[in-house]
Amino acid sequence: MENFSANFKINVLEMDDEHMVFEMIGVDAPIANAFRRILLAEVPTMAIEKVLITDNTSIIHDEVLAHRLGLVPIFADPNDFQYKSADKDYDDKNSILFKLSVKCTRNPDAPDDAPATTKYFNSNVMSSDLVLVSDGGVHANVRTVHEDILIAKLRPGQVGATSSAVYLIILMW
Repeated sequence: MENFSANFKINVLEMDDEHMVFEMIGVDAPIANAFRRILLAEVPTMAIEKVLITDNTSIIHDEVLAHRLGLVPIFADPNDFQYKSADKDYDDKNSILFKLSVKCTRNPDAPDDAPATTKYFNSNVMSSDLVLVSDGGVHANVRTVHEDILIAKLRPGQVGATSSAVYLIILMW
């Protein structure tokens, strides 16, 4: 143990709100991997877990769309929430509600040889299209981490996810 303590050293090379780069000196790869796994397990995260799809006319199957939504990182402080037990209903203390409603239409002013993003309105469903359904500012700072994550591509007449409401319940994992 004394030998390990004498040789082990951590140098933080970079650190910001989203990532940290560091080097561990004097440690074997399996021990470094164990540290990595512990760090990943101990970081509280919020993710989309339950998706109710009421209308999806895109070419993406409902299950694939729900999976893609589950991969969108959510910016929220997990400390502001309580873990939902099985006997409790969803409320603003244990969940976040998002709505996604996007319909693709043709742009009448665009030439036929224009790219899809010009030729159509809402041809790309992005993470920025997720709208927080808030009850008066309880979760004012909740949003997606990045607004430019592509969720689906649509063509005129297709509805991405829903024409009325998709409720995405965000829970701690």
